[in-house]
Amino acid sequence: MKVTFRGDVDGIEFENLMEPYNRILYNYILSRVSNAEDVQDIFQETILAIWQGLDNYKGDSSFKTWTIGIARRKIADFYRRHYKDKDFHSLEEIDMEKTPNEPNPLNHAINSMDIENSLNTLASEDRELLFLIFNAGLTYKEIESISGIPEGTIKSRVYYLKKKLRPLLAEGGI
Repeated sequence: MKVTFRGDVDGIEFENLMEPYNRILYNYILSRVSNAEDVQDIFQETILAIWQGLDNYKGDSSFKTWTIGIARRKIADFYRRHYKDKDFHSLEEIDMEKTPNEPNPLNHAINSMDIENSLNTLASEDRELLFLIFNAGLTYKEIESISGIPEGTIKSRVYYLKKKLRPLLAEGGI
């Protein structure tokens, strides 16, 4: 989607513009920050920064890539201000109301924990890379523009990450 701006964008236009990106931005922040209140704060800061920076968007990258880049910087700002230990969630903390409709939501929760535990064995940069590819749906070229990591390096990392995760996920019964 090519987005161009002429003059001021009003609140309704901005809301409509952001609608396709809100969920991916929120989930991206959620993948990098464990506290729900902090996620909400960073999401709001990101949306505000996007609103304030609309005139600076030149279209050199996709709008989605540009917005994720802003979210990435807001997360980095957060960690610079508030370095915290990562929270670990227990099975009791999983909200069963939010799990997909499955015959056995407990199995879904356990499988989700197996995936999360497998991903937690990876470095933070590797988890971010997998999120950008599989959740945000960005191309290697778009990830290169956000992260500064060469496209070939990204491809190599993804290959080795898949290879590393395959046996971990098989152990979990997925």
